[in-house]
Formats: sequence, structure tokens, C-alpha cells
Amino acid sequence: MNDQQPRSWRLRLGITTASMLSIAFAFHCGARRESAFQEPSWCEAAYPDQCGRSCTDDNSCAPGLHCGADHVCTAVCGPNLNCPNGIPCSARGVCDPSGLPVEAGPGFGDGGLIGDGAVGPDACAEVDVLIQKITPTVLLLLDQSQSMQDFQFPAGSGVTRWDALRDALIDPDGGLVKKLENDVSFGVTLYSWKAGDLVCPALVNIPWKLGNYADITSIYASAGVSDNTPRRKAS
Repeated sequence: MNDQQPRSWRLRLGITTASMLSIAFAFHCGARRESAFQEPSWCEAAYPDQCGRSCTDDNSCAPGLHCGADHVCTAVCGPNLNCPNGIPCSARGVCDPSGLPVEAGPGFGDGGLIGDGAVGPDACAEVDVLIQKITPTVLLLLDQSQSMQDFQFPAGSGVTRWDALRDALIDPDGGLVKKLENDVSFGVTLYSWKAGDLVCPALVNIPWKLGNYADITSIYASAGVSDNTPRRKAS
């Protein structure tokens, strides 16, 4: 009786152990079978042993692959997998719209982000802009009448308006014409009305051109005021 009890206990233990091993084996085999029948990704099928490898940059991946955001080698296009809308696939497996003409690419509503963040061609248009310098032409119309000599600027300074204006324009150490003569085409017209002339104002013209400081100074620096300002005489 005592000999049969251990034998029965050993038999039950053996059956239980065998059952557990069978279950474990069946589970393991089932896991392998499930894994074996999983569909591999396109990248893994196209680039076996290369797609999914760790990387630090594109150069650490095999040709046709790039280093993705999760630092593994991947590709979103390549052999037997084209990009949408006819967008070219780069040598690193990225849909690259830069190879398309702008009018051929998808718009924001059609494209959006492509592949690993490439933007559709409508997101940034290329424009060629030709920038040329424009030379302005400025004709200085200056009052040469007696009133420019009679009043001071500022009042009480002892400097007449005629002298203050002339210095501001042609002073060799900072006058406007001197500073800008090579960038602005300056011309000058002095106007007054001589006593006894009931028809026309008196004009002194210096035609405009670039580099006109010397010509303007040769006439304007020595010019003085004349009689009156041309205006309609009150009846």
C-alpha cells in the first residue's frame, strides 16, 4: 500500500508535467506559426536584412533607404512601389516633388505631406525676380526773388533764407546735391520776375544729369536774388 501510493503520485506528476510541456510546446509552435504567416512590410520585402536596422543618418543606411524619424532605416517608395500623383522617388526612398514642374504637382488639398514630411510642390513657388537700381530725376525749383534775402532762417540768426537753402543743397561738406549726385539725376531752375517784364518769369535752368554737382555749383553758388516772385498782378 505504501509502495503503490508513491508510484501513483509519481504517475500523476508525470502526466501533469507532460501536459504542461505539451501546452507550452503547442503555444510556442503556435507563436512561431503565427509569426511565420505574418505579412512582411514592403520595405522588409524589398530590402531584406536592411530595412529596420538602426541608423544615425542616411549614410548609415543601405542604398535606397533613408534614416527615418525613429532612427531606423526605411523607405516609402522604390522598386514596385511608386509615389502618388507621379511624384519621383529619390535615391533614398523618399517621395520628392522637387523634380516635378509646379503646374504638374498636387495642390494643398490633394498632396499635403508626402512620405517622411516632403511637402507638395504648391507649398512653395519658385519666382525669378530681377532687381535693378532705378535712378530718380529731381528738378529743384528754387525761388530767387528778393523775399529770400529779406527774411532770415531761423529768424534772428543772421542767415538769410537764400543762403540757408543754398548751403543745404550744395555745401561741399554735406549738401544734398553733393551727397547724392551719383545716385540722383539733379537739375535746378531758379525763378524770379524782373521789374518791368509783365509777361514771363525769369528762369535760370541747369539741365538734370548724374554727377551734376559741379555744373549746379558753378551757377547757383554765385547767383543772387532778383526782383520779384512771378505772380498774377491783382487788378
